[in-house]
Amino acid sequence: MSAHKPPAENDLRNEIREVLDKITDSETLLFCLWMFKKIANHEELPPPEKMKALQDAFIRILNALRDKTTIKQEDLALISQYTDTSGIDIARPLAATARYLREKKHLTRKQVSRLSGFPVRWLIALERGQIQDLSLPEFARLSKGLGLDTVGFMKELEKRLNLPFSAD
Repeated sequence: MSAHKPPAENDLRNEIREVLDKITDSETLLFCLWMFKKIANHEELPPPEKMKALQDAFIRILNALRDKTTIKQEDLALISQYTDTSGIDIARPLAATARYLREKKHLTRKQVSRLSGFPVRWLIALERGQIQDLSLPEFARLSKGLGLDTVGFMKELEKRLNLPFSAD
């Protein structure tokens, strides 16, 4: 009887790369990244019978953010079942990210206010770490005001969240 030997890390990485190379749309790639992070963190995975519905909801939300259309409540509810943000303090990383991106683009708060629709006072509170959380539509508006798409803003925010699964 031979013992089962796990694949070498490089073999596993190559297998994952081969699978990812077959995916042609960025929305599915982001979904896969989300799932890989859940696996790496030993988080609960959705049951197989929910996987397709979850992937479809994930893609619809990403498309709604990109196209600036309404996010379906049922899509958000489904994804929320498998996303735990209770232990994440987002205020300070959000403040640092917004300030960094605004300054990098040489934008004033007034300009960001005009582009995003948020009042200047709200932006000041955000950059001081006084805003605890954003809804997805607010996140999309802020991204637009900073001249980014939502995914670009999320990538910058993730760098500052100091989560164990962050890929810098």
